[in-house]
Amino acid sequence: MRMRSRLALLAALVCLVAGYLFVNLAGDDEQLSRNSLNNNFLPLLAMPRDKAAKVDFTHAIFTTSKLEEIEPKLDACKGPVAAHLESTPTVLVAEHDYCGGLAWMPHIRAGDTVELTGPGVIDGVYQAVVITHVARYVSKVRDLPSTDVVLQTCISKTRMLLVGLKFVPGAVAA
Repeated sequence: MRMRSRLALLAALVCLVAGYLFVNLAGDDEQLSRNSLNNNFLPLLAMPRDKAAKVDFTHAIFTTSKLEEIEPKLDACKGPVAAHLESTPTVLVAEHDYCGGLAWMPHIRAGDTVELTGPGVIDGVYQAVVITHVARYVSKVRDLPSTDVVLQTCISKTRMLLVGLKFVPGAVAA
């Protein structure tokens, strides 16, 4: 008899959690249509909506630039530089490895949260959904992950790190 009551309690708890997720996700039709049944949907389930979220990394953008004019601003070593790319809605946020990019970007893992503030980005919490490496000097804009923001820094003489971030609407840093 005790086992049945435990199973009933577990079933009720599962129903409550499923109902909570359905109600909180179903209210945002735009978010559902963008994410349902694709590989970026599941990480968003864990992210609190309109609630304080644990943030793994926090960085302020130093300035913005056009992609073809970004080098002098990166060389100033005053922080990440945001570049709006003409051919895609993705914002590239780059920082030289020797100016600080190597100190934080390679430590981001899929599912981690990053709070970005400053010029060129929507201030708020983002979640890492894609992490990839590309060749330096030969990479093109088309090689960037299709996400809201892509963090980029060099990690060796031949490789660059790209971290694709999705904006998490309603999440605020705890």
